[in-house]
Amino acid sequence: MGRSALLKVGGKLVYSTCSLNPVENEAVVAAALASPAGACWRLVHALPAWPRRGVEGAGLSPEEAAMCIRCCPRRDLCLGFFIACLDRSTDIDGAGRAVGG
Repeated sequence: MGRSALLKVGGKLVYSTCSLNPVENEAVVAAALASPAGACWRLVHALPAWPRRGVEGAGLSPEEAAMCIRCCPRRDLCLGFFIACLDRSTDIDGAGRAVGG
């Protein structure tokens, strides 16, 4: 999660790509959430009214995948995008692990 430790508790981090590849999208979010610092983040529902959501099977549960969005080139007249929004829920210690909570 790199410099995300600099974000204050309550801050939001948006991960976005111009790709529809689950390895570059859902798998990256799943790996970040599974990391030692991942316990300080929670996935929040990005654009709740958007009809196309993330895909299952790339490390995210069905509930987590439903929090992410995808923009489809043919249906949304764009190049294709993925967006995940994470909320910083707790602090991180000097070793990069979640503390408190």
